[in-house]
Amino acid sequence: MNSTGVDFVRFLFSMADRRLNLADLNIQQQMVLSCATPCIQGISDPQMAQAMTTLVNDRLAAAISNNTVRFGAFATMSMHDPTVAAAELERTVKNFGFLGALLNDYQQSGPDDNIS
Repeated sequence: MNSTGVDFVRFLFSMADRRLNLADLNIQQQMVLSCATPCIQGISDPQMAQAMTTLVNDRLAAAISNNTVRFGAFATMSMHDPTVAAAELERTVKNFGFLGALLNDYQQSGPDDNIS
């Protein structure tokens, strides 16, 4: 990986240091973080998607837990089952203080990943 790639990965996972410094330089009060496209909507297997949803949301909550004044989060969720998705949204809002959810415009499904 070239130095630009290394810098990007370092920035991506640096909550406290670089992100806050840039926010301060640009007079940003809060950053709202989320899983980027395609995120969970790109996983066609419902069980795998739900397991990854829980993992991503839990890790995001842990990453921002020491500074929820400056960092907020949008939950991600699998849309294979709307009832399960609603429960995950409720869990992340109530337990972690997430601000809502960010969903992409599709959900991969089917054995060949061709059904959106």
